[in-house]
Amino acid sequence: MKKLLIILFLFGFTGFVYSQIAFNHKPTKLDTRETFRTKPMAKSNVVNTNYHNAIILTTQSDRVKSLEQRVANYNITKQDIFKEKRNTYAINFKDPNYNGRINAYFNKEGQLIKSYELFKNVKLPHAIWNKIYNEYPESVIQKTVYRVHYSIVNGTSKQYKVTIIQNNEKKQVKLDGNGNFI
Repeated sequence: MKKLLIILFLFGFTGFVYSQIAFNHKPTKLDTRETFRTKPMAKSNVVNTNYHNAIILTTQSDRVKSLEQRVANYNITKQDIFKEKRNTYAINFKDPNYNGRINAYFNKEGQLIKSYELFKNVKLPHAIWNKIYNEYPESVIQKTVYRVHYSIVNGTSKQYKVTIIQNNEKKQVKLDGNGNFI
């Protein structure tokens, strides 16, 4: 019985060693230009170009970008509400998961004049993420809130409010769109 166990052990061991030797090869090099090639964006009829250029081109979260694209493509002049001849029109856009919303305001010519955006639990841009982890190295991000204020007159301001846990303590940090702590 003892000899049988030794023989089985040796066969098992040699098979294991052989598999490591036989498949020990250098990994192939990946061509990163091919691997990370981005898909071309779908053509869209952007109605609100000022908003599109100020907001969407710098947004990194796909979920946020999707709702912002709806606002950029929204043509209020083709809506029934536009026939009411008001000075200002307020339209609310909501994320299907209820984690984001955009309140957009249009003037009587149909031009998007301002918007207020609020998104919860968005993916942070790498620059913001790196800034937080450089300042708070052992922290864990618990939740995020992303706010954008767009105005055709005053420009755009972006703010990230991030709740982190560091050493079992909750802490809130605020950063602007460039990653500067506020």
